[in-house]
Amino acid sequence: MLGGAPGPPKPGKDSDEFGPNFGEAVVVLREDLPLLFVQEMRFHIYREDVTFRTPSLRYLSGLWKYRLLARGARWLGRLLYSDMSCNVQRMWQPPGNRRQLRVRWSVSGVPRVPLLAGDQALSTEVISTYTFDSQGKIYEHQVDQIIPPESPLVKTLEWLMARLQPGASLQPQLPIPGMPRGY
Repeated sequence: MLGGAPGPPKPGKDSDEFGPNFGEAVVVLREDLPLLFVQEMRFHIYREDVTFRTPSLRYLSGLWKYRLLARGARWLGRLLYSDMSCNVQRMWQPPGNRRQLRVRWSVSGVPRVPLLAGDQALSTEVISTYTFDSQGKIYEHQVDQIIPPESPLVKTLEWLMARLQPGASLQPQLPIPGMPRGY
């Protein structure tokens, strides 16, 4: 049909917007992640139904909750740590998968409560995978690895995620008698 509007991209095919949107997402992540604890991130690179997953199999879905998580991380980071910083160490595309972007980044800060580490900075490294749809928008942010996995910042974020989406676990959890659901 000549002059008609093009249909939706075929499954597995990237739309014309994929390249520009993917490129913009790379730039935004490279610029925004180092400022995670300083200012609001830009969220136009994510789909409304974005899903965030952690190695503990917790997840939350929806851009609104993802934004709250980012704000909560910034607020808790400022509350619990001084000299917070986030550094992107490396960004790469896994071979053979142009719809994914892997990012290795680190977060460090000096705990405001000296019992955690004295006056020494604590540091956590994170490897994340961002997965893109055919339009070049991020539909999943998977945290693949956290080093060390038991850092106080990670535990605090896990607690926040549990409050944003109670019971959102990929594995069924047995109820504890007498405890409210989601704890």
